[in-house]
Amino acid sequence: MRILVCSKRDLHGLHFLNRLLPALAGHQVQEVWLSDKTRDSENAVPGLVALRFLERTLPEELVFPLVDALPSGSDAAEATFAGLAERYKLPIQVVGDVNGHAARERMAALEPDLVISARFSLLFDADTIAIPRFGMLNVHPGELPIYAGLHAPLRAVLDGADAFACSVHWITTGINDGPLLGVHRHPIETRRCLLSQVRE
Repeated sequence: MRILVCSKRDLHGLHFLNRLLPALAGHQVQEVWLSDKTRDSENAVPGLVALRFLERTLPEELVFPLVDALPSGSDAAEATFAGLAERYKLPIQVVGDVNGHAARERMAALEPDLVISARFSLLFDADTIAIPRFGMLNVHPGELPIYAGLHAPLRAVLDGADAFACSVHWITTGINDGPLLGVHRHPIETRRCLLSQVRE
């Protein structure tokens, strides 16, 4: 199956790709598209400014270049974006306007059977959704429909939920409202960090 993968250029997106790409062995992953979208609040709300630095700026600008410069950097169990591109011999690129002419033409030229998206932060319009033969799947880090939208794991903790969840659903033009394929739950462990638990 020909698959296009869409994720975000941050730590969570990188963890997702490190788990997904090996699981897709036997399929043809054509490319990985990354979003680099920054919301206004990520530049204005102090907590979100710090989070953006820790999840995006610090790894992308400081840590990943150091890892990639190591002689055995690409052999690490968890690779950087550049390491994944080298390991799987596939293009990994940032896409700004996923519904724009260039991106839509590129997707049509790839003729993907399926698009798998997680943390992509860009919404697909109906014309783009229609390109893959079987459609588009989204991996959402929260229980749907309860925790649709942004910051689902954080909202679950604030609500006192006893489990994090990961939902897989078909993508529609709405936000996290497509037909649900399944939900996986994982008990919340308050003594462990959010990043490691969401990763599981």
